[in-house]
Formats: sequence, C-alpha cells, structure tokens
Amino acid sequence: MFVSNWLQFVFMNGFTTAEVAARLGVAQPTVKLWCQQGRFPSARLHSTPRGPIWLIPEVDIKHFIRPKRGRPGTLNKKSKVVKGP
Repeated sequence: MFVSNWLQFVFMNGFTTAEVAARLGVAQPTVKLWCQQGRFPSARLHSTPRGPIWLIPEVDIKHFIRPKRGRPGTLNKKSKVVKGP
C-alpha cells in the first residue's frame, strides 16, 4: 500500500532522469549515476514493462548540491588539503 502511494505521489510531483537532466543541464547517465550514489535520497528505482526507471521527487531536486568537478585534492603530511594538478 505504501509503495503505490509513493509512486502516485512521484508520478504527480516527481521526475524521470531525463527530466532532471534537462533541468540541471547534464546528461541523463550522469543523473542515473547520482541516483546510484544516493545523491537524491528519496529517488527510487521502479520496474516498468519497458525496464527500470528512476523516479526523483521534486524536493530532492530543490535540495540538490551539484558535486564539484575534477579530481579531489590530496592531503599532504600536515593534513592540509592540496589542490590537484
């Protein structure tokens, strides 16, 4: 019962990875990766006859913080962050 209510809510107020990609200006595979990494906490993978799709509620998009680009910095011996090359 809970799952169907959640799906109904998402279909009315949520978005697919393609829609989120268009809103954020990134590629759809990037949004799928972010879903797999848990960057959208309420996103759920839903099975359909055409295959699984991610459904992302609008609240997750509103609170989304885009990850920084590039390689993360490394720590030196004094535990200070040193920028990458």
